[in-house]
Amino acid sequence: MRTRTLTAWHLLGTGHLLALLLLIAAPAHAQTLAWGAEKYFQYNIENVVVTPTAGVAGSYSVKVIFSVTNPVRAARGTSRERRRSRARVANINMDIAWDPGTDLTNTGSDNAALASITTTALGAGAALPVQVRGLQSTAVTGARACSSELDCPGVASMTDRYWITRVVQPATFVSTVTRGRVAIEGRPVCNGVDLDFVCPSSGTSTFVNVPVRSVAADFSFGASGVLPTAARRAIVDIAKCQRCHDGGQHGDVVVPKLSLHGANRNENLEVCVVCHNPNQTDVPYRFLTTDPASDPRIGGPETPSTSRQWCTRSMRAASARRRSSSSAARAR
Repeated sequence: MRTRTLTAWHLLGTGHLLALLLLIAAPAHAQTLAWGAEKYFQYNIENVVVTPTAGVAGSYSVKVIFSVTNPVRAARGTSRERRRSRARVANINMDIAWDPGTDLTNTGSDNAALASITTTALGAGAALPVQVRGLQSTAVTGARACSSELDCPGVASMTDRYWITRVVQPATFVSTVTRGRVAIEGRPVCNGVDLDFVCPSSGTSTFVNVPVRSVAADFSFGASGVLPTAARRAIVDIAKCQRCHDGGQHGDVVVPKLSLHGANRNENLEVCVVCHNPNQTDVPYRFLTTDPASDPRIGGPETPSTSRQWCTRSMRAASARRRSSSSAARAR
């Protein structure tokens, strides 16, 4: 049945790829990451199907067909059962973003009418993507297994493929929105990842997070299908970042690989800019007026950008200041 949900994910040894990816509680910020285990996971965006919403101008139903595979076992030519990822998943999430053809902006994601909102409560960012949390969930909000071409058009096989649909309504601001981006991020935990891999200990009863590389694919609101990788300008070459961010020793410090937000977003700047875009600020976390008891850095009307460029420069500047202070302290 097309309406069957992913209850099979909880049955070890079944014929579904994600049957071995069990939802368990894992810490949001593990002290240690299982680098080396990430090679046993690969998130794949198989197809994106876009359908205009009948009677609602500018609204679209976006269906994303995806899979999770074990590229190491696939490369060795072993059986399909051995190729499946064996770890228990803490969380897999999806983001759907859009732009007018240049940088991502997600205009209208929180408020398609672009009406002014005044509130005293902390809110959501004004330019976040449409977020789908817990793809591995067995609830109706989770992903569903592909069972026919009607469920999952444009893929070579229904086996181990899943789909999720969300309605988005991009707001036209400067120019018409023509393109979107789908991102898959999240973290499995290191527990039975592969027969050839021994998971590191977290020192507690919980499992260590696996920083699987996040993936992204662009699509057009005018037609279904994934666009070529060169469809959007490259904001930065991640290879330049990885000259230092390789987990190795550089001078007197070890520079970690790119993994942020509790190992949910890893090693892919195309995913970072889905949220950290030029249209995003820190307004949900600021006070209208500065309370003497509050942190003065988040008071007042100024709302700094949280775009990737601004965040990267801020973090690097803070890191440089810490190294400078540490060096000065050693020199005393």
